[in-house]
Parts: sequence; C-alpha cells; structure tokens
Amino acid sequence: MNLFRKITDFFIIIVLVIACVPEASIKASEKDFHDRNIVWFEDGSYCISDIVVENAVTINGNRHVVRSATKTRTATKYNKYYNADDELQFIVGVTARFKYDGQSAVAQNSSYGYDVINTRWTFLSGESYCDGASASANCSFGTPSETKRISVTIVCSPDGRIN
Repeated sequence: MNLFRKITDFFIIIVLVIACVPEASIKASEKDFHDRNIVWFEDGSYCISDIVVENAVTINGNRHVVRSATKTRTATKYNKYYNADDELQFIVGVTARFKYDGQSAVAQNSSYGYDVINTRWTFLSGESYCDGASASANCSFGTPSETKRISVTIVCSPDGRIN
C-alpha cells in the first residue's frame, strides 16, 4: 500500500470518528450562564443573579471559557427582582469588558440595562461605572408606595475568571 493511500485512509477514519460524536456532547455557544446566586430581602422579596460570559463553550456538560490571545473578556451580570409572592418585577444588568494579564485585571468600560416586567413599577434612574477590576450598575425603580434600588457588580480576576 502506498503512502498516499495510507494518508487518505487515515483522514477518512478521522472524519468518520468526528461524524460519530453525538451532537449533544459538544455544544458551542457565544454565551453561557453560571454563578447563580440568590439574595433575600427583609420583606420576603429577593434577587436572583446570573452571570453570562461571552465565548463560553460547553463540552459534555462541562463549561470551558475560550481564552483569547488579547486576554479580554466581556460579561454581563443580571439581577432579577422578585416580590414576596415569587412574581418577577424587573431585571437589571451590567455589561463590562475586562482586560487581564495574569497579574492584574481592569474593567475597561461598562453599561447597564433594565427591563420592567410588572408595569406597576417605573424606572427612576440608573448609572454604571468601572472601578479597578469591577464594574457596577445602580438602578432605582418605584411604585406609588415604595422605591427599590438594585445594585449589580461584576468582577474579573487577574486570570480572567468572572464573578
């Protein structure tokens, strides 16, 4: 058997092996949720926090973040505010771009967004800012009888981990 035939057979085997891998076992997405956290308030209301990191890949149920050569990371943290009756009222999010180098990290820019679910609430004010390796957003919502201020902070470690 000549060398060309051996190389061709090898590549055919590789293609067949890759084709046989179940599609569900390798799933790539641009965004992936992790680090869900719940904060309870005295009145029984609560916030559920989710972090979405750009360029995350899930392989066989395990999350892996794609590291870029430029060592930058974009991530969003959402706080979903629920009343004591477990009804979603509004959502606040902060998105930030971080740069890291293994020794330090810095938030380069940030923005905030919100979505009012229960029309009883109105958006009053909001801001976002960067401070070192963290980015934060503060938003206030009001009803005729109460005001809620929700803060969201996202942090990048020197090795690119988002919390």
